Amino acid sequence: MADFNREAYYAESLSTSSNTSTTLQTKVSLAFTPKPDSEYFILSSGLFGLNNNSVRFAVKIVNGATEYAFHDYESGSGSEIHPNFSVSRASFGASPGQQTFQYQFGLGTAGTATATLSDARLIAFSRHEHDGYAEALSTTGASTTTYINKISLSLEVPADGYYLCVFSGETDTFSAPHSTGIRLTVDGTAQFTGYQANGDSASWSQ
Repeated sequence: MADFNREAYYAESLSTSSNTSTTLQTKVSLAFTPKPDSEYFILSSGLFGLNNNSVRFAVKIVNGATEYAFHDYESGSGSEIHPNFSVSRASFGASPGQQTFQYQFGLGTAGTATATLSDARLIAFSRHEHDGYAEALSTTGASTTTYINKISLSLEVPADGYYLCVFSGETDTFSAPHSTGIRLTVDGTAQFTGYQANGDSASWSQ
């Protein structure tokens, strides 16, 4: 296997923190100095809870004023614990200096509720020339049981071995009693299929 000479950085906060405001608070910070003229992948994960299903929950990944991920959720029963995951890409110029990425959370809409976040992790690692990445950030609607393609990524792998495939996204279902299905395929073969019930929002990853 080739030596890709990656740089990697990691931070975590595993305890449970709470927020009752729409002003998002920082749960985890990750500071590092990127290599010049480089790209890094930023991954986040955590477990969130919300005790009022009429109020939404929000999380962001930010670096200063730049937003790299934003998820807005609705909790079905108001007493559930849900996973949150995101993957994004950050690009830096010739003299980037130290960067500080923050994993923030709070209420997505105003109301009487408590948002919680635990097991929060932030990971940053440098991109290698053979890494592939694609994104589609706009909202796409579907009204059929036939899956439609949201995003595609094609790449040539340079050597035999194991490769990590990561995806993330957010779904919403607005019409009872239906659910939303999401699927990841590799060369036409389904590798992951998940479903989200009516009335809930969900973050998906694999």
